[in-house]
Amino acid sequence: MKLRNHSLSNAGFSLIEVLVTIVILAVGLLGLAGLQARALTAESEAFSRGEALVLLQDMADRIAANRADSKLAGASAYSTNTVFGTGHGDADCSALASTVPAEVAAKDLCEWDMALKGASQTLGGAKVGGVSGARGCLALQATPIRQFVVTIAWEGRAGFGSVAADITCGSGAITESRRRAVTVTVPLPDLNA
Repeated sequence: MKLRNHSLSNAGFSLIEVLVTIVILAVGLLGLAGLQARALTAESEAFSRGEALVLLQDMADRIAANRADSKLAGASAYSTNTVFGTGHGDADCSALASTVPAEVAAKDLCEWDMALKGASQTLGGAKVGGVSGARGCLALQATPIRQFVVTIAWEGRAGFGSVAADITCGSGAITESRRRAVTVTVPLPDLNA
Protein backbone atom coordinates (compact mmCIF):
# COMPACT_ATOMS: atom_id res chain seq x y z
CA MET A 1 0.00 0.00 0.00
CA LYS A 2 2.81 2.37 0.73
CA LEU A 3 4.12 1.92 -2.76
CA ARG A 4 0.85 3.06 -4.20
CA ASN A 5 0.70 6.24 -2.07
CA HIS A 6 4.28 7.08 -3.00
CA SER A 7 3.41 6.79 -6.68
CA LEU A 8 0.38 9.07 -6.34
CA SER A 9 2.35 11.80 -4.59
CA ASN A 10 4.86 11.98 -7.50
CA ALA A 11 2.25 12.06 -10.26
CA GLY A 12 1.71 15.85 -10.11
CA PHE A 13 5.42 16.58 -9.98
CA SER A 14 5.89 15.41 -13.60
CA LEU A 15 3.25 17.84 -14.82
CA ILE A 16 5.04 20.78 -13.18
CA GLU A 17 8.32 19.72 -14.79
CA VAL A 18 6.65 19.63 -18.21
CA LEU A 19 5.14 23.12 -17.72
CA VAL A 20 8.47 24.60 -16.64
CA THR A 21 10.15 23.02 -19.66
CA ILE A 22 7.52 24.48 -22.00
CA VAL A 23 8.00 27.97 -20.51
CA ILE A 24 11.79 27.74 -20.86
CA LEU A 25 11.45 26.50 -24.44
CA ALA A 26 9.00 29.31 -25.30
CA VAL A 27 11.39 31.98 -23.94
CA GLY A 28 14.24 30.45 -25.93
CA LEU A 29 12.20 30.41 -29.14
CA LEU A 30 11.18 34.04 -28.65
CA GLY A 31 14.83 34.95 -28.21
CA LEU A 32 15.70 33.05 -31.38
CA ALA A 33 12.96 34.89 -33.30
CA GLY A 34 14.34 38.24 -32.09
CA LEU A 35 17.84 37.22 -33.13
CA GLN A 36 16.55 36.27 -36.59
CA ALA A 37 14.82 39.66 -36.97
CA ARG A 38 18.04 41.49 -36.02
CA ALA A 39 20.02 39.35 -38.46
CA LEU A 40 17.63 40.27 -41.30
CA THR A 41 17.94 43.97 -40.46
CA ALA A 42 21.74 43.72 -40.37
CA GLU A 43 21.74 41.87 -43.70
CA SER A 44 19.58 44.56 -45.30
CA GLU A 45 21.81 47.33 -43.90
CA ALA A 46 24.93 45.59 -45.20
CA PHE A 47 23.39 45.10 -48.65
CA SER A 48 22.40 48.77 -48.85
CA ARG A 49 25.87 49.89 -47.79
CA GLY A 50 27.47 47.62 -50.38
CA GLU A 51 25.22 48.98 -53.15
CA ALA A 52 25.96 52.55 -52.03
CA LEU A 53 29.70 51.86 -52.16
CA VAL A 54 29.38 50.49 -55.69
CA LEU A 55 27.49 53.61 -56.82
CA LEU A 56 29.99 55.85 -55.00
CA GLN A 57 32.98 54.22 -56.64
CA ASP A 58 31.23 54.33 -60.02
CA MET A 59 31.02 58.13 -59.91
CA ALA A 60 34.53 58.49 -58.50
CA ASP A 61 35.85 56.41 -61.41
CA ARG A 62 33.88 58.47 -63.94
CA ILE A 63 35.32 61.72 -62.61
CA ALA A 64 38.85 60.32 -62.57
CA ALA A 65 38.46 58.98 -66.12
CA ASN A 66 37.23 62.32 -67.52
CA ARG A 67 40.30 64.31 -66.48
CA ALA A 68 39.88 66.68 -69.43
CA ASP A 69 36.75 68.09 -67.77
CA SER A 70 37.44 67.57 -64.10
CA LYS A 71 40.84 69.28 -64.08
CA LEU A 72 39.62 72.46 -65.78
CA ALA A 73 40.79 75.60 -64.02
CA GLY A 74 37.27 77.01 -64.21
CA ALA A 75 34.01 75.27 -63.48
CA SER A 76 33.74 71.58 -64.20
CA ALA A 77 30.59 70.01 -65.61
CA TYR A 78 30.69 67.71 -62.56
CA SER A 79 30.53 70.74 -60.28
CA THR A 80 26.81 71.11 -59.73
CA ASN A 81 24.47 71.95 -56.86
CA THR A 82 22.08 69.20 -57.96
CA VAL A 83 21.11 66.46 -55.52
CA PHE A 84 20.99 63.32 -57.62
CA GLY A 85 18.55 60.44 -57.17
CA THR A 86 15.52 62.66 -56.64
CA GLY A 87 12.44 62.96 -58.78
CA HIS A 88 10.65 60.35 -60.82
CA GLY A 89 11.63 61.31 -64.35
CA ASP A 90 13.29 58.89 -66.70
CA ALA A 91 16.06 60.35 -68.78
CA ASP A 92 17.45 58.96 -72.01
CA CYS A 93 21.15 59.16 -71.20
CA SER A 94 22.17 57.58 -74.51
CA ALA A 95 21.30 60.82 -76.33
CA LEU A 96 24.16 62.51 -74.45
CA ALA A 97 26.91 60.33 -75.95
CA SER A 98 29.85 62.40 -77.14
CA THR A 99 33.60 62.72 -76.88
CA VAL A 100 33.47 66.35 -75.69
CA PRO A 101 34.52 66.28 -72.00
CA ALA A 102 31.60 68.43 -70.75
CA GLU A 103 29.08 66.22 -72.58
CA VAL A 104 30.74 63.06 -71.26
CA ALA A 105 30.32 64.54 -67.78
CA ALA A 106 26.64 65.29 -68.48
CA LYS A 107 26.12 61.67 -69.56
CA ASP A 108 27.97 60.41 -66.46
CA LEU A 109 25.73 62.51 -64.21
CA CYS A 110 22.58 61.36 -66.03
CA GLU A 111 23.52 57.67 -65.73
CA TRP A 112 24.50 58.10 -62.07
CA ASP A 113 21.18 59.81 -61.33
CA MET A 114 19.26 56.95 -62.95
CA ALA A 115 21.33 54.36 -61.02
CA LEU A 116 20.56 56.15 -57.74
CA LYS A 117 16.86 56.03 -58.64
CA GLY A 118 17.09 52.25 -59.09
CA ALA A 119 16.57 52.20 -62.86
CA SER A 120 18.92 49.25 -63.27
CA GLN A 121 16.21 46.79 -62.19
CA THR A 122 12.48 46.97 -62.78
CA LEU A 123 9.57 44.85 -61.64
CA GLY A 124 6.21 45.44 -63.29
CA GLY A 125 7.38 48.83 -64.57
CA ALA A 126 8.50 50.02 -61.13
CA LYS A 127 12.17 50.71 -60.38
CA VAL A 128 13.27 48.30 -57.68
CA GLY A 129 17.06 48.41 -57.99
CA GLY A 130 19.39 50.62 -56.07
CA VAL A 131 19.34 51.78 -52.50
CA SER A 132 16.28 52.97 -50.55
CA GLY A 133 15.99 56.76 -50.77
CA ALA A 134 19.46 57.17 -52.25
CA ARG A 135 20.75 60.71 -52.76
CA GLY A 136 24.03 61.59 -54.43
CA CYS A 137 25.99 64.81 -54.00
CA LEU A 138 29.15 66.18 -55.60
CA ALA A 139 31.24 68.98 -54.14
CA LEU A 140 34.29 70.58 -55.72
CA GLN A 141 36.92 71.72 -53.25
CA ALA A 142 39.89 73.84 -54.25
CA THR A 143 42.07 73.50 -51.15
CA PRO A 144 44.48 72.07 -50.22
CA ILE A 145 44.41 70.55 -53.71
CA ARG A 146 41.60 70.55 -56.22
CA GLN A 147 39.35 67.57 -55.47
CA PHE A 148 35.80 66.30 -55.73
CA VAL A 149 33.99 64.89 -52.71
CA VAL A 150 31.42 62.32 -53.81
CA THR A 151 28.75 61.43 -51.23
CA ILE A 152 25.83 59.03 -51.22
CA ALA A 153 23.21 59.10 -48.48
CA TRP A 154 20.38 56.60 -48.09
CA GLU A 155 17.68 55.55 -45.67
CA GLY A 156 18.54 52.68 -43.36
CA ARG A 157 16.01 50.27 -41.87
CA ALA A 158 16.57 51.01 -38.20
CA GLY A 159 17.06 54.27 -36.38
CA PHE A 160 20.44 54.41 -34.69
CA GLY A 161 23.47 56.67 -34.67
CA SER A 162 23.93 59.74 -36.79
CA VAL A 163 25.95 60.87 -39.76
CA ALA A 164 28.84 63.29 -39.22
CA ALA A 165 27.63 66.89 -39.04
CA ASP A 166 29.71 68.00 -42.04
CA ILE A 167 27.95 65.52 -44.36
CA THR A 168 24.76 67.26 -45.43
CA CYS A 169 23.83 65.12 -48.43
CA GLY A 170 20.31 63.77 -47.93
CA SER A 171 19.57 65.79 -44.80
CA GLY A 172 16.00 66.96 -44.77
CA ALA A 173 14.95 64.28 -47.27
CA ILE A 174 15.75 61.33 -45.01
CA THR A 175 14.86 60.92 -41.33
CA GLU A 176 18.07 61.88 -39.54
CA SER A 177 18.23 58.82 -37.25
CA ARG A 178 17.90 56.54 -40.29
CA ARG A 179 20.22 58.47 -42.62
CA ARG A 180 23.38 56.64 -43.64
CA ALA A 181 26.16 58.11 -45.78
CA VAL A 182 29.43 57.17 -47.41
CA THR A 183 31.87 59.56 -49.00
CA VAL A 184 35.04 59.43 -51.06
CA THR A 185 37.47 62.10 -52.20
CA VAL A 186 38.72 62.15 -55.79
CA PRO A 187 41.92 64.23 -55.93
CA LEU A 188 42.60 66.13 -59.15
CA PRO A 189 46.27 67.09 -58.99
CA ASP A 190 47.69 69.22 -61.78
CA LEU A 191 50.15 66.81 -63.35
CA ASN A 192 51.43 69.47 -65.74
CA ALA A 193 52.66 71.83 -63.00
